[in-house]
Amino acid sequence: MGIIQNLLSRNLVEEFRSKFRQVEHELNDHLESVNANTNEIQCLYEMMSEVSVKIDKLNSRIDDLQVHLDYQSPHKFVDVHVKPLTNREREVFIALYTHDGEQLTYAELAKLTGYDEVIVQEYITNLIAKGIPIYKKYQNSSIFVSLDKEFKELQAKQKIVQLN
Repeated sequence: MGIIQNLLSRNLVEEFRSKFRQVEHELNDHLESVNANTNEIQCLYEMMSEVSVKIDKLNSRIDDLQVHLDYQSPHKFVDVHVKPLTNREREVFIALYTHDGEQLTYAELAKLTGYDEVIVQEYITNLIAKGIPIYKKYQNSSIFVSLDKEFKELQAKQKIVQLN
């Protein structure tokens, strides 16, 4: 009986070894595919970082071109067709129109008008939609707005926007 048990034990041990080798082989295959996917993800991340840097450079160049074009074309056409403003839109317009400096942030406009900054943003959007040429400039994660200089001059001469 000892010989039979010994043979059965050897067969069982060999069968376990065979199964463990099979599991080990499958785990190694899985590990290789995980490593390949990790490398692919890392390469894609590096490519996305490079694209992001290039987009930032392009945005900077576009901003420079816009400034250059604005400087080169002093005789811009200003559309003088402005839709009527609500009282609050008029207050935001007056704050922009009467401000001595060239650019204001939404926070500065909010202080001048006494409105919440989010409300001022909505009114600026409404003013643009109604035909008032307002420029937005993004700088250092802040948005600056200003009224077109020619429009400001036309407003002084022709009272395009009725402020009464």
